[in-house]
Amino acid sequence: MKKIKLISGVTVSAIIVSVLIFSSCSKQELAEQPVTVKKEVKMSEEDIAVYNKILSFKKKVDYIKENPHYKSGETMSVDSAKWYLDASFNLTYAFTMDTFINFNTETFTISINKAEGMVNLDDVSAAFYELKDKTLIIYNATEGEEKELYVSHLDIVSNASDELIMETTATIGSKTNEEPPPFSQWGPFEEGDDWMYGEKLGDCTTGGGIWWGLKDAATEMEDATNTYRYKYIQDEGSGWSAFYTEPSAVAVVTVFDDQIVAELLLNPNDDEIDNYRDYLLLYQEKDISIGLIVETCIPWEDMNFYYHGTHKVIYEIIQENYNVFGVHAGLTFYNCDLIEGVGVGGNPYDPNYAHHKVKAVYKTRHILGSPNEPTSIGE
Repeated sequence: MKKIKLISGVTVSAIIVSVLIFSSCSKQELAEQPVTVKKEVKMSEEDIAVYNKILSFKKKVDYIKENPHYKSGETMSVDSAKWYLDASFNLTYAFTMDTFINFNTETFTISINKAEGMVNLDDVSAAFYELKDKTLIIYNATEGEEKELYVSHLDIVSNASDELIMETTATIGSKTNEEPPPFSQWGPFEEGDDWMYGEKLGDCTTGGGIWWGLKDAATEMEDATNTYRYKYIQDEGSGWSAFYTEPSAVAVVTVFDDQIVAELLLNPNDDEIDNYRDYLLLYQEKDISIGLIVETCIPWEDMNFYYHGTHKVIYEIIQENYNVFGVHAGLTFYNCDLIEGVGVGGNPYDPNYAHHKVKAVYKTRHILGSPNEPTSIGE
């Protein structure tokens, strides 16, 4: 097999955040482990404890909101604040079990005061509602009448002695009354679904068509990955559903500049590097001396190949290679935060390299012994 020399560097990252266990009770707590008919799913004692403590935290947050003159005097660690905010916000507002067709992902930051390494519960309560207000801005900017928060997750970006800053990535999903497009082992893209590789260059019609500056092959694969997640992760059923918390992990994967990853992502059914389906993720490198050119238009058949390649990377390769990606096998794929099509060198329409970069989020999954009915953040 001919080999192409890859640029050296590191673009694979994984973040695993630890959890602090909690305290407190609520009259809405679950006291028994419900048994459901479907697959005899049961809540474990650990899942019951986690669920009850999220509810207890949310009850405190709501009380502080409704009684602004009340001062709790309670403090918690930075890790605990992050855990509670992430878990309670998603349990309250995220429709992760629903199927959406289009997605709008944006980020923003929130800050919480610190003193002696701890944060005050009153400030954490204010942060919860700041999360809601800023997510509502993204929600209101998302097109579509039927829309909800799909997922949200937090990352600590600064942890100074007097201030904690967290970045929130929120994804709003939208849909119509129609069912998701048909899916098969050869789908989900159909004849005519030809897209430019990335850089928001639109589809393969002249000038990118109406999608120039908005979409490309990578964004279409990202939306499809999230749309069809429900086919691979059962989040609801007869009398049960699931919810997600920290610990979590994030893997950023691309063939572009990591030889180890390139070897893992080689297409096992291809025996020649020729810029045609060489890897499970799109990667092309121009080398005129050996006749390699970059084909910036990805036809619909190749869209399906790279969609299913991305699926294999997310659901298998990442979690089978902890030493490379840092994602524990016990975590569950949560959502595809980003698939980005990148051109390097030359110009966007004639790059020296074209590649896709996948950012996949994994979380700890818990069984909830009753269907979770989140509240619409738009209400």
